[in-house]
Amino acid sequence: MGTIKMIAASNIIGGIGNKGELFCKSPEDLKYFKMMTTGSVVVMGRKTWESIGSKPLKNRTNVVISTKYRPCNQIEDEKTMSIFVNNESALRDLIDTYLEYGDVWIIGGATLYDAFANDAEKVYLTKFTNVNGACDTFVNLFMNLITNKDPRWECENPDDPQKVDANGHLYHNFVYKRIM
Repeated sequence: MGTIKMIAASNIIGGIGNKGELFCKSPEDLKYFKMMTTGSVVVMGRKTWESIGSKPLKNRTNVVISTKYRPCNQIEDEKTMSIFVNNESALRDLIDTYLEYGDVWIIGGATLYDAFANDAEKVYLTKFTNVNGACDTFVNLFMNLITNKDPRWECENPDDPQKVDANGHLYHNFVYKRIM
């Protein structure tokens, strides 16, 4: 039986995006994301789907919730599939089915992170510390995790060393586990 996990990148106040794009482009974070989610089910909202070019992430089952797209399945190859659902109830039923086989990753956007904040067992959060660009999209859970204001969660690796990506961005890869 799998668990629901979240994965995201955030600035120091829980910002995840600006004008439908990631707030920060980091090749190292994208590699980390790929390493963690390949071979799994990834769940995203319509805006996240469109921000990645409206094409599936390879070697993953891509589940998209949207009222804009008609519910359907699209199979790219034996390792890549896209499934479109149009309501949260259908999405939760689909996730329950996939949890029988392994982990399910919530990959954005903010509405989905908020909707599944009480269901996730772990959050893999890349926290960028020196990227102060404008954000118009925030996730309360991430802000609370970063500031240690949510007693339901505990950071498994608070001593994760600060790293520097190819663009000079400083970051940590924190993993938070639900403890209550």
